[in-house]
Amino acid sequence: MSAKRPHHPHFPAANTPVSKAAQIQLTVSMNAVVLRPGGIEFRSITRFSPWTEMSMDLEGNRGTDRVHCNGVVVSCTRSKHIGYRVSMVFTSLTRNKG
Repeated sequence: MSAKRPHHPHFPAANTPVSKAAQIQLTVSMNAVVLRPGGIEFRSITRFSPWTEMSMDLEGNRGTDRVHCNGVVVSCTRSKHIGYRVSMVFTSLTRNKG
């Protein structure tokens, strides 16, 4: 008797090929970003699938403080007024001295 792993819509099956996403460069204004203790929310015209790995560079208002962030998209919801609201949880942060 063998058990079959049920397919979950958010996780690809073991034999499903997973494609690497192309690099996308976004410039997001400060009023479109909300920083959270463990992540970030931002508005985007681009849709991102949940579990998409992302890396981004955040720059302070004066342009001197920069932080490199790696994370995973946990939510991407559509709004007809603002495009998409993307929520990403941080997996690592590195401060870059400018």
